[in-house]
Amino acid sequence: MTFLEKLESSLKNKKNKVVFPEGTEEAILLSTTKLIANGTTRVTLLGDAKKIEETAIKNKISLNDVEIIEPKHSNQLDKYITQYLEKRPKTPPAVVRRLLMKPLFYGGAMVNDDAATAMVAGIATPSSQVITASLMTVGLAKGIQTPSTAFLMLISGDKNRHDQPLLFADCALNVNPTENQLADIAISSAKSYLQLTDKKPRVALLSFATHGSDKYAEIRKIRGAKTIINKRAPKLDIEGEIQADAALVPRIANRKMKDKGNVAGNANVLIFPDLNAGNISYKLMQHLGGATAIGPFFQGLAKPISDLSRGASENEIIATTTLALTQRQQ
Repeated sequence: MTFLEKLESSLKNKKNKVVFPEGTEEAILLSTTKLIANGTTRVTLLGDAKKIEETAIKNKISLNDVEIIEPKHSNQLDKYITQYLEKRPKTPPAVVRRLLMKPLFYGGAMVNDDAATAMVAGIATPSSQVITASLMTVGLAKGIQTPSTAFLMLISGDKNRHDQPLLFADCALNVNPTENQLADIAISSAKSYLQLTDKKPRVALLSFATHGSDKYAEIRKIRGAKTIINKRAPKLDIEGEIQADAALVPRIANRKMKDKGNVAGNANVLIFPDLNAGNISYKLMQHLGGATAIGPFFQGLAKPISDLSRGASENEIIATTTLALTQRQQ
């Protein structure tokens, strides 16, 4: 049984519900059928009911057991408006109504109200809009000020990492995080890894140097982040600054470090110093290294909402949905 199959199996009979705000998209409809058939989750589609049904008929997709909601006609709209105003009482009610009539915001309100376990969006919507809706509806987790994104990387052909995924962050949101933001990203990533794998996270703050000179601002930022993390999460296994090979290969870690601790050579959570490094790395692993990249999914939110790559395939949608639902179960 593969890693994803294990997660899917763990979700069966849990009364989960995922909400897809882009309900008229063909790939979403095709994924919906498989998710329901697998017994992974119940599904709610948001959008124009007529258009959803037309797309389903055109592609011979069954909508049996699928809930379809048009937000502007929902009998829950007033309830969600009230909940929104409780958090932001200065917002004009008419503005909130217009906002929550939009599927992306209505879906977030469903997750906030626990009417849905998770929301998955982004196949036809920019990530910036998905994160905005997420922050305005479910908000940030306690103690976190920086939302971030991560990919779960499944490495094929490596006997040393068989069924032991790596988590890469941040790969899609924070361009040049400060040391405080980097600390948030690392702490959120450790939590995500534990939720998704049920294994202890070992976090590496990656750099071009392993315990190198502090004359570079880039190195000082990583060291500053580690100091913050040690104060906020003193029990977390973390190493940095450290090069990628020393983080992953025991032989190299032994050669480069006098005291390699629990992380060096054995890291499973890789934190990149900026978006250039994170985004480039996951794509190289995916397209040259043969890794399966699942995500991106958001971290640091109070409740799970996941982002999809534009044009995501059915399998990618199902995998991302599985991760989002698993996050909520833990």
